[in-house]
Amino acid sequence: MEAKRTAVSFAIECSKYIPGLGYKTVLEPITTIVGFDENGKPIYSEVFYVSWQEKIGSNSIIQQQNSIIQSATLKMTFVKEVADALYRKNVKIYRNCNKNDSYVLNSSVINKSNQTLEIQVKRVEVK
Repeated sequence: MEAKRTAVSFAIECSKYIPGLGYKTVLEPITTIVGFDENGKPIYSEVFYVSWQEKIGSNSIIQQQNSIIQSATLKMTFVKEVADALYRKNVKIYRNCNKNDSYVLNSSVINKSNQTLEIQVKRVEVK
């Protein structure tokens, strides 16, 4: 299957104190500087483009038994903020930047000499 360029966004699960409600889990988007405006202020983006390749075949049957609906391999240009979060935090990955199409890390992140990242992701059925 051919890989497609897909827009994704990443969010970190964090606990925040909300007065009157206590601590609540919130999702904070991962952003990176993509340039500077004419006044020298940084321009941030939370959209990243990746090569998205879905996994199909015999692994699909095994994955369905483990409540995994879909899995994929993502390849992207190295972004320090994304790499750091994937290594240290609980991160949600949103395909096409759609919060209803979310994935989680399926295995370790492969960092190829700070040039590219390769990420295995999965979407799990919630029961």
